[in-house]
Amino acid sequence: MKAYLLALGSALLVLPAGCGSTGASGTASPPPGPPSYQQGYVDGCTSGENAANNIATQVKNDASYRSDADYRRGWNEAHDSCLTGAMNRKTRY
Repeated sequence: MKAYLLALGSALLVLPAGCGSTGASGTASPPPGPPSYQQGYVDGCTSGENAANNIATQVKNDASYRSDADYRRGWNEAHDSCLTGAMNRKTRY
């Protein structure tokens, strides 16, 4: 029982560090952070899902990506996470 509670507690601590929750389309809601990080996250996730579905449209504010570290970090994290998630969903069906 003690091991179970320890494992459950550890999982709950790690859970917020992952990507945001996903909606019906699979697009992730951004995790907490500065507004520019959240916008980068939404844009990056959309781009990652587009790439997984062979849609050439990439959503990225190039000026913000170059100059804003929070936007760039959000975009990169979400792009990778949502691309992988979308590819995994495609292989399951």
